[in-house]
Amino acid sequence: MLAAAGLRRMGWADRITALLSPETCVPAVGQGALAVECRADDAPLLELLRLFQHEPTALAVRAERAFLGSLNGGCQVPIGAYAALAPEQAGPGQGAPLLTMTGFVGSPDGKELLKETCSGTDPEQLGREVAAKLVARGAGRILEAVKP
Repeated sequence: MLAAAGLRRMGWADRITALLSPETCVPAVGQGALAVECRADDAPLLELLRLFQHEPTALAVRAERAFLGSLNGGCQVPIGAYAALAPEQAGPGQGAPLLTMTGFVGSPDGKELLKETCSGTDPEQLGREVAAKLVARGAGRILEAVKP
């Protein structure tokens, strides 16, 4: 299984046989998002980096990271999240954008798969809400079982 973006870059788009939607396969948190880090007190560089800020992606990643942080997630257990704005809300001047996020937690053996989808306008609150719903359904037990 390979990323479609990479195959397209290589000129092999004709070799793509299927695309996995986020509904079919919930990706890892922040998958596909690019980030640049700099010192918090570097005002000139921060101003320059704002030119490259893609607000819909930033909002989605904030929700996904809040989800992962709420679960104290790591690499030991299958955890995924995918957040996105409704396409009609992805432009500027739309007011508080509505995000929809799906979160996923699975047992390492794949026998238990939990998935929840919620919508909201506050990214961090949305991530925490999806995490809380999964914990209520047993995600906490799954995560505790794999902690060292």
